[in-house]
Amino acid sequence: MIKRFKAAPALVLLFVTLAGAAGAQSVPKPALKNDTGFTSYAAFEGTSDGDGQVYALNPSIGYNFSRHFGMNLGVPFYFVSASSSLGGTSSNGIGNPSLDLRFGSRIRWSALLRS
Repeated sequence: MIKRFKAAPALVLLFVTLAGAAGAQSVPKPALKNDTGFTSYAAFEGTSDGDGQVYALNPSIGYNFSRHFGMNLGVPFYFVSASSSLGGTSSNGIGNPSLDLRFGSRIRWSALLRS
């Protein structure tokens, strides 16, 4: 009877170890690839030196019609701050809008139109 109780924890430990190892060997399910729908992207860039600072915020929004065709529309915003010692003026403004058309499957072809 005593030997049976000593073997029970060892069997439970062996079962838990083997179950964990078996779960680690299972093949993961692939993620769903839904390449259609809305997309968005934003980039913030800037530079600064003795003449002043220039920053650009470039947001864009787009739509993928399929895996092979999509488009984006972007409008940059500029923030310019000139150095006061040089007598410059600061200004903010909207840059030229851009339209990006993408077509292709293995080789991506893209055309960027700016006004």
